[in-house]
Amino acid sequence: MKAFACLLALCFSLLMGGIGCDDVAPRVLLDLEGPRGMVDASGPWTIAVLTDGTRPALFVAVDDESFAAIPITAAGTGQFVGAVDPLPAGSQFRYYAEAGGEKMPTGTPRQVTVVVPRGPKPDAGLGRCRVSFRAPLEGQMLDEQIDDSAPQSGLQLTVIAETDLPDGHPVRLDVEGVGYADEVGAGQVGFRDVTLPVGEATLRLHGRRDGGDCEAEITVLVSGP
Repeated sequence: MKAFACLLALCFSLLMGGIGCDDVAPRVLLDLEGPRGMVDASGPWTIAVLTDGTRPALFVAVDDESFAAIPITAAGTGQFVGAVDPLPAGSQFRYYAEAGGEKMPTGTPRQVTVVVPRGPKPDAGLGRCRVSFRAPLEGQMLDEQIDDSAPQSGLQLTVIAETDLPDGHPVRLDVEGVGYADEVGAGQVGFRDVTLPVGEATLRLHGRRDGGDCEAEITVLVSGP
């Protein structure tokens, strides 16, 4: 009876210009957001994968190297974020995501070429700076169990910030009294191996140039096992 009902539904769909029974299965891999075409040196570059909650794998190949999985961080609501390390101008990298037997893009992996930045660099002496969080975001719920391979307690992840400070400029991150520092590349800063304690954690960004300071603050919640 079930097969007969499906056949009837299929016939009806065909008559109405619709689709078959098997085509209504929900997708696991929903979206892939990241750099395309040409990007200014030297990174890092953020790649975000959206799924139905299934943890995906993100694969990257630099120049002629083979594809290899890179670390990703769960950012909540089915979003997972990874970052491609800084590369010199003239480099190329390709990437794709997999989850639940699905692949995105379905054909050729996306290819990105790193080029020399066009136009003058921002003047570090003009005006106030701007910093903001890209991952994680304010109020997000993070799960310590997504970081099973780390020996430390709490959650280890990459914190990604955006800023209008020029390349090479330092930016500081403070997490519950523990400091991290890195430099700007193409408008982003990637703080790797940041440890968030279980429970509520406050993250603060701080940058500075001659025109004044810039700061950003968010609070996230890390659930334990």
